[in-house]
Amino acid sequence: MVTLHKNELAFAACKEVLDKTIHFFDTTTTGVTEIPLGGGYCNKHLQQAFGSMAHCLKLLPTNKGIPAFLKVCKSYNVTMQDFVRAYTNASKFLVSPVIDSSAANKHSLYYLPVKLNQETLNDAYALTLRRYYTYNKANAFGMVLIGYWLILVFFAGFLRLARAMFPPVMNSFHGKMSNAYKRRVTMPALGKQKVVTRGRFFKVFGGIIPTRMETLYLAIWYVLVVLFTVTNFCYDAVSVFWLTKSEAYGRKVADRSGVMALYLIPQLILFAGRNNALQWVSGWSFARFNTIHRWMARTTLVLILIHALSMVFNNIGLDWNKLKNTLAYVQWGYLATVLSALMCFHSMSFFRKHCYELFVLSHNIMGVVFIAGTWLHVREAGFQLMMYAAAIIWGFDKFMRVVKMAQFGLKTAEIQLFGDSLLKVKIARPANWKPYPFSYAFVYFMRPSSFWQSHPFTIVDSIVEENTISFYIKIKGGMTCSLHRYLSHQPEQKARIKCMVEGPYGNIASLHTYETVSFLASGNGIPGPYTSLVDLAGRFSQQKLKLYWVIRQWESIEWFMEELKSIRGFNVQVFVFVTQSDKSCANQQISKEAISQDGTSPEFAKAIEDTKIVLARDDENHDENVAQIMSSLDFVEFRPGRPNLAEIIENDIQESSGAIAFVACGCDTFTDNSRRLVIDNLTNGKRVDFYDTRELW
Repeated sequence: MVTLHKNELAFAACKEVLDKTIHFFDTTTTGVTEIPLGGGYCNKHLQQAFGSMAHCLKLLPTNKGIPAFLKVCKSYNVTMQDFVRAYTNASKFLVSPVIDSSAANKHSLYYLPVKLNQETLNDAYALTLRRYYTYNKANAFGMVLIGYWLILVFFAGFLRLARAMFPPVMNSFHGKMSNAYKRRVTMPALGKQKVVTRGRFFKVFGGIIPTRMETLYLAIWYVLVVLFTVTNFCYDAVSVFWLTKSEAYGRKVADRSGVMALYLIPQLILFAGRNNALQWVSGWSFARFNTIHRWMARTTLVLILIHALSMVFNNIGLDWNKLKNTLAYVQWGYLATVLSALMCFHSMSFFRKHCYELFVLSHNIMGVVFIAGTWLHVREAGFQLMMYAAAIIWGFDKFMRVVKMAQFGLKTAEIQLFGDSLLKVKIARPANWKPYPFSYAFVYFMRPSSFWQSHPFTIVDSIVEENTISFYIKIKGGMTCSLHRYLSHQPEQKARIKCMVEGPYGNIASLHTYETVSFLASGNGIPGPYTSLVDLAGRFSQQKLKLYWVIRQWESIEWFMEELKSIRGFNVQVFVFVTQSDKSCANQQISKEAISQDGTSPEFAKAIEDTKIVLARDDENHDENVAQIMSSLDFVEFRPGRPNLAEIIENDIQESSGAIAFVACGCDTFTDNSRRLVIDNLTNGKRVDFYDTRELW
């Protein structure tokens, strides 16, 4: 970024005073259309301008402006000897511009070197320092805003490293103060009582609510942003630079907010990327970085709007709006501003939920144009470095995604439909492509309607089949709905489809450092806890491991039967809660018939009897299937109804003689409730931690 020093600003002060005092040349006499710094003052053939600049630089309180001027004029072959000769020559013919006011008007060229008032020049130099030091302050503030997150990331990385290398030390933090800090700051969600992950605002806007810790991080950062944006300004009185107060403040506010926004853009892109090195350093989830990305994007938009509006006020005061609006760099700035607003608007939860793939595609296209437009807007002022960084970060992320897809290669996946709610995808993986607990990958199905789409799913590495991975995909809309329709018309509801896998992604938690680990899963949230359970059981036989899985119906076990069987022989306790196990299918069906028909008719009575006979057979088959499942999984303890999570968590904490971790994955309500109950059961004298392993998109 541009950092200005006194020697450069000394030259800038003379240029500003001369430009506003006299009119020496136009673009035809300089031989160029735009000269950002030197202007015609570098032209040795225009001695009236060259000499006036030399005389002005000599009058300044510092001589540092002379080397800066010679550096700017290097392309014009201006030497120190040329400068001295111009100064000597100009000293013989100096005139005050007020002597010949008719020639000094802004529409006429002046052909004599100008003598400037010493007091005016000193004031101009002081004003120049204050004006352009705004850029230096903005640079410093921008670096603080970046450094703030880096400090948090590396501190989180330090704690993560300490947890892995010094578990006894970390497990010793279980006293009153430590638990109070976790209970009130690090573990809870934002709400006081009802813990929620997603919320709605004004019945229209919805989205993911940051945790209390994330909110604290963001709140401190927002305080810094506000302070840096509105404080530490010095008002310049009406002078040769500014004719009104709005001009002075407008430009300074615009410069500071614009530069600060530029600093945020590369970090904004980094936090949204899949290949974010800071995620590996900190151990933070992609969901946390994504949350910060969204709030940072909104902040960047506000700074961009402040910059744009402040420049409008500045230009109105100088009567420059019409002129500047015709310049290409200003028009690119307008485009970038509009795109930043559009990206924030269409990133709302409503659009992501109902047309996610369109959101991703349009977000990327607008992001590329935004970076290009911003670069074209700032390059003349020398602030394009941050746009280079943004482009490199964005390009590196896309490059690494392609590399990871190439490493996995094009494979044939075996896909099976289970009921109307789940797809099981089984793929042979390369031997050197190894997933790890809680890792996930983005899957591309090579079909004409969806080859360009990718969705993240937890990876389950098979214990039974070597070099084979599985994904368990809940059917929603879009791509999964299309696959559901396709498979429902295939024999045995199975098909083989070409696919590619991008990954693995995710962080490894140091769960081996706890004496007891209890996994809490509901519905389709079982794959992540299962992979970690198997990994820990295979490596740490002395560790006490428990798995609690909550499902609605017995049929849910069918698609995960193979994995559950693989747990046999490990030193683990597995509990499966079937919430609808006590409900008779026949009774449910008959109840529906009773609602839809007249119960007094003979036809209805006969229909009920026929239905009872048919469904009784189904219930017999269902009971046989349940008995078969329980026999195959005799090491699993099956329990009917909903689990009493409060009792489970309290008992597990009491039974554990050392540090215990609860790892939850499932629907939002289940995980949020688990978090709240763990917080309610924090006890002094025992380390209790909670891990939310969901990745929210």
